[in-house]
Amino acid sequence: MKNIFSAALSMSASSSLILLTIVAAVGVVLPQTADREGTILTNQKHAVTYVLTNDNLILTMEILDDFSDDTASKSKAVDFMGFEIDVNQNKLVDKNIDLAFARVAYESRICTQYLYDRQGSSGCGRYRSKASLDVNFRATEKEGRPHPVYKFTIPRNEILLGKNQLDMVFRFHSADKGYTYYPAKVNNPGYHSFVETIRVTF
Repeated sequence: MKNIFSAALSMSASSSLILLTIVAAVGVVLPQTADREGTILTNQKHAVTYVLTNDNLILTMEILDDFSDDTASKSKAVDFMGFEIDVNQNKLVDKNIDLAFARVAYESRICTQYLYDRQGSSGCGRYRSKASLDVNFRATEKEGRPHPVYKFTIPRNEILLGKNQLDMVFRFHSADKGYTYYPAKVNNPGYHSFVETIRVTF
């Protein structure tokens, strides 16, 4: 039995080596594996979850209590979501340092921009990013009925900068219900503010 078992191990090792050699030879790209995932916020109305891979931070934002599809609306009554990052974590809006990610108005593509101050920003595209956005109206694990779902994919080397945490503000807009901010805009003066943030540690 010992000889048979040793032979099986030898054949298994040889087969694995041959398989690895074949994979390397034909250039097969193995699936990217997530190294961390978690929930940033969740309640009856909204959810934000993340997956952190070797290359990207994937943020999924959901409006859980809106069941009318206004994601593609051409009017101001549109469902959209986005977030801002206090890149240097100093609680201030720093021009050409701090970032905002959302969608281009009336289009299903990403808007990436620098923040200038509490009221102003650079406009879409001034911050040149390789981030992408997928806009959907569908059911998820968090809500079985179709609802607005935004998935942002951002290269981690654009935002984490060697750190394992981000200070963030999340903004949701429902065509039916208006704006909701996390953290709530109580002591946050201006349209853009990092007086209060959610610190996300990965």
